[in-house]
Amino acid sequence: MKLYLLNGEEALFAYYTLARGKAQIDQEYLETYDAQGVRSLLFGFEQGPGPRDTTFVEQSHLWFNALWETISSELVLTG
Repeated sequence: MKLYLLNGEEALFAYYTLARGKAQIDQEYLETYDAQGVRSLLFGFEQGPGPRDTTFVEQSHLWFNALWETISSELVLTG
């Protein structure tokens, strides 16, 4: 799945559909899986008078923030 959160007001959500394929690497053919993300249909939800969309946007932000605050770590760049 993919989720875009825009300005705290909108959420765009899509499912990836996996497809099997094959890729040649050097002289070997390997089985692959393609998430086909470019072809995913996005569903839009906006903050507003309707409880369904508003709740989806709010819960999506809570989910993202919970991940960000628990399993993310600071990226240290060295030169």
